[in-house]
Amino acid sequence: MRSLSIFFMTIFFGVLSTPAFANNCTNSGENENAEMVEAWAKVVGKTAGAAAKLVEEMPMTEAALEVTEITAEVTELVAESFANHAMGSPKPTEIPWQDISSSPKFWAVSDEDTIYMTKKRGTGQLIFQQTNLTWWKGIVTFNKTNTNSWMEIACLQDDNNSMTLTINPSIAHDQWISLSKAKTAGVHTNMYLITNWAEASPAYDYVFNWVKD
Repeated sequence: MRSLSIFFMTIFFGVLSTPAFANNCTNSGENENAEMVEAWAKVVGKTAGAAAKLVEEMPMTEAALEVTEITAEVTELVAESFANHAMGSPKPTEIPWQDISSSPKFWAVSDEDTIYMTKKRGTGQLIFQQTNLTWWKGIVTFNKTNTNSWMEIACLQDDNNSMTLTINPSIAHDQWISLSKAKTAGVHTNMYLITNWAEASPAYDYVFNWVKD
């Protein structure tokens, strides 16, 4: 029974791990992520239904049948949640702008995430990168009056591990800014809501290198 349960979970949750979430910066207008989640939900839902039909006459696989039912239900919840709650509940976090210097600072955002930071005199550029990591990372903005309107202003994944953007402190007036990453099953998750983005100085160039996730 245990081996069968693991087998079915591998099949169903393995679908989530396919490269459906491409390394392309996107936005709510393009609606690519919502379409990907919907397509994924349909695939897993059909697979779960087929598996349920296959094992319904086999009492020893009752646990596996429960997995298929749970998986089908989860796909619906994910699709609905993604469509209606794009921002999620990222943790309010302040970037230590004043503590960043030319000497490396390792910012432990949480127990699981560490970002290496430096700055130097420049023209307000931010180099966003990750080292020895491959899962998606992003900087995502959300309209404060409608958080279902969003845009990835930076995105990294696999070999695309560095991206440069211009820091614009004024966007904090009408946009929420989130540091985001792929978590379980590769789902893009908004982790840290940057509450002091407006304190960034356009007189400096910054490096944010995500080194632990």
